[in-house]
Amino acid sequence: MKKNLNDWLIQQGINRKTFASSVKSSPSTVTRLLNENGVPDLELALRIEAFTGGWMTCSDWVDTQEGVISG
Repeated sequence: MKKNLNDWLIQQGINRKTFASSVKSSPSTVTRLLNENGVPDLELALRIEAFTGGWMTCSDWVDTQEGVISG
């Protein structure tokens, strides 16, 4: 089952703007990621992993069939 970062944020009571600020990203980039319309660059993926305490990892963004980062 694919992890859903938006569901995690809702469960944690964190809004998109706060999350964006916490991971040093723009709200529009976070919205794009939460809508699965793209993937973060490696630096942002690492910040997301750190912020979520490892719940969402860098490898969660990798399409295992393609072997590349994809959304």
